[in-house]
Amino acid sequence: FTMAAVLIACAVLHGVTTLRPSFLLRRAEDLHLAGAPAEAAYISAIAGPGYRGEAHESFGIYRLEQGDGQGAWTSFLAARTELNTGRLHVLMGKAAQQLGWDEVAARFREQAQQRGVALEGPGAEGKPQ
Repeated sequence: FTMAAVLIACAVLHGVTTLRPSFLLRRAEDLHLAGAPAEAAYISAIAGPGYRGEAHESFGIYRLEQGDGQGAWTSFLAARTELNTGRLHVLMGKAAQQLGWDEVAARFREQAQQRGVALEGPGAEGKPQ
C-alpha cells in the first residue's frame, strides 16, 4: 500500500466511525429540542457505530418526555452497557418513578448521589455538584 492509500483509508474510517454517527445523533437531538418528532432520527443514530450509549441515553430522555416510561427504561438500560454515569442513574430513577417503581427509583437516586450528582437545589437535573 502507498502512504496516500493508507491516509485515505484512515479518513474514510474516521468518517464512518466518528463523523457520521456524531452527525446522526446531533440531528436527532436537534429535532428533539425543536419539539419535532425525533424517534426515527434516534433509531438511525443508534443503528450505526459509535456514540451508541449517548444515543440511547438521549433517546431515553426523548421517550421520558413523551410519557413513554417503559421505552425510556429500555433505552436507559441499553445506554448502561456503555455508560455508567450519575446522570444516567438519575434518568433511570425518573423512568422508574414514571412507571410507579418507587423502590427502584429510590435505589437509582441513591446510586446517582454516590456518583456525586445533586438531586436537590443546584444540579437537580443530574449535573455534578
